[in-house]
Amino acid sequence: LPASVEVYLEDTVANTLTLLNDSDYVITPSTDLSGTGRFYLRYSDDALSTIENSIDKLDIFALNSSDQIVVSGQLFENTKLELYDIQGRKVLSTRLDESLLQNRIDVSGINAGVYIVTVQSNNQEKTKKVILD
Repeated sequence: LPASVEVYLEDTVANTLTLLNDSDYVITPSTDLSGTGRFYLRYSDDALSTIENSIDKLDIFALNSSDQIVVSGQLFENTKLELYDIQGRKVLSTRLDESLLQNRIDVSGINAGVYIVTVQSNNQEKTKKVILD
């Protein structure tokens, strides 16, 4: 490969990207590894950056079995979640922990129905409809 191409190893379990041009990647697994889907090779002429981790890559869904709303994905600083009922009234507002890849919000005290979830971070916003049973 040309020297301008950067090769990365993506570990989907550890949620890391390791630049292989600079050093070797060493892993000592605590359990047996088998199957596919954990490691991927990524390459680029440009350096990979966190800009690709946009708020559009968030997954927002209701986990009705445990009365929770789950926000899964990389968050930015000062990210908050707001829950609105179908008539536009704010039912819940909470700050999300950007150090976690999956935030779970307890909605056991909220009535069943259709709600709108808005996740906001500075000038970014994602909105999704959820149904609570």
